[in-house]
Amino acid sequence: MKLIHSQINAILNALVISCKESQAMASKKQDEADTVPFQMRIEAETHSQLKAFAEETGMSMNQLVTGLLRGCMANIHAGEPARDKKDFIYAKRTPKCAFVGKRGEKWSEEEKAEYRDQVQEESEEDRGDVWFRLDYTNRGYIPGS
Repeated sequence: MKLIHSQINAILNALVISCKESQAMASKKQDEADTVPFQMRIEAETHSQLKAFAEETGMSMNQLVTGLLRGCMANIHAGEPARDKKDFIYAKRTPKCAFVGKRGEKWSEEEKAEYRDQVQEESEEDRGDVWFRLDYTNRGYIPGS
């Protein structure tokens, strides 16, 4: 009886390991299916800066660029940054323009209550912030150019 019990345990352990390996392989295949090749041309100086920063941080170029793109896409707004009468930043629809940053917003009562201890001064609003902008109109404002 002991032999059968230990054999059953060994089989169950092998099944668990096999199942975990299958899940890992399926997950890897899914990750590969969720990615696509992406090629682009950039200036040699920008490439050198990316490469140096990736080496400094121990990241691959792919990790660095993917992270930068994800961060930008989470905070990008179509149009050029403009301010309303109350000095809040909003996206003014302008072809070939975008900005990365935060649009201004008035805080809800729930947000004020939740973040009250994290805010140094009593404020009911965030007027927004522009981190950088892209302008491919004839004005041609591009960061670093």
